[in-house]
Amino acid sequence: MRHVSWMLLTGLLACGNETRTPPFLTTIDTLNGVVHVVNSGDPPTWELRPMVTVGSAGEGPDAFGSVTSVLLDDSGYVYVADRQAQQIQVFGLDGKYRRTIGRQGSGPGEFRDLVSIAWVGDTLVGLDWRNARIGLFNRAGEWLGFWRSQSFTGANVRLYRTSATHVSAIVARRAGDNLEVVYVEYSAAGPGDSVPTPKYEMTGPSGPLCRLAGNGGISFFDIPFGSRFMHTPAPGGTIATVITAQYKIAFLAATGDTVRVVEREYVNLPITDAEWEDGTAYYREFLDTWGKGSSCEPKTLERPGAKPAIRSIMFDPDGGMWVESYSDSGFVFDVFDDSGRLQASVPVPPRHVRVEPYVRNGRLVLVERDSLDVQYVKVFEIAN
Repeated sequence: MRHVSWMLLTGLLACGNETRTPPFLTTIDTLNGVVHVVNSGDPPTWELRPMVTVGSAGEGPDAFGSVTSVLLDDSGYVYVADRQAQQIQVFGLDGKYRRTIGRQGSGPGEFRDLVSIAWVGDTLVGLDWRNARIGLFNRAGEWLGFWRSQSFTGANVRLYRTSATHVSAIVARRAGDNLEVVYVEYSAAGPGDSVPTPKYEMTGPSGPLCRLAGNGGISFFDIPFGSRFMHTPAPGGTIATVITAQYKIAFLAATGDTVRVVEREYVNLPITDAEWEDGTAYYREFLDTWGKGSSCEPKTLERPGAKPAIRSIMFDPDGGMWVESYSDSGFVFDVFDDSGRLQASVPVPPRHVRVEPYVRNGRLVLVERDSLDVQYVKVFEIAN
């Protein structure tokens, strides 16, 4: 079954025998029970209009130590999780400080390592891996209890926001003689179903693995602009997966079966010499300093033929998908509705890549870090 949807920016204009071709097209097919959504052409561009910037190099609640997560609520308040302070700071859209939620410790309402915050309905939840729990608060900051979690560390340990009422977190569990890593979904009722993290063996060149001279330590280096296999929880208990060199996102059910594929026609951009020199500087510095005499295999970083298509994927409270892709001017968010139809593209301001942006009620909040490592939280209005 095929559905074709013409998405018009300016409409069809007819003048005599002349007809303007629609700017972009979405085609939806169902093949062997898998929905395939293909988007082609250029969508409208939405504008980001700055609303407020919060942050300071001095002292006070806006002098952030290590921001790990940001949120907005329906009233326009900005919530900032600071891992160094072990607190959630709340600000208005006027930039003024409103209140603090939590403090350092292991008691009710306290954190030992606040790595991520999210909304589950009207409940504010905070992942605290050192206390092995997800703390629950109301909007006023009052402690409501917690869900037991794991003391689990790593770059992917955070709360994955999939809708207004659901989040997911990574958990390791025993599967026979092995450990299995799964995503556990949480709702207002607490922990629910789990979905195994998907596996995929990447082929192609890998970055150098270096054994250090002297102490025998090992360092691994990624290839700048290299393709990787990425996965993230998605609405409806599915997992969104992608090989980042391709603009083709496959959604997997808990059984591992593909239920939907969302694509966009995309031409990968070349890597300039300046970008490659900048991206590989850290490896050259390693070899020239404390890496002298190290044994590395392979010895060099193999330059990819082009940049990957995708840098990140996130979901808004309405189930819309925001795909961060490379563009001539930096990065853009391609915005898809919950069916996989491309709606628009939004230029992405410079941002701290380790802090996921957040979208709610026509606003976007993200974190920017300056050359002195000072962090600023910025809120934008999305104008379409």
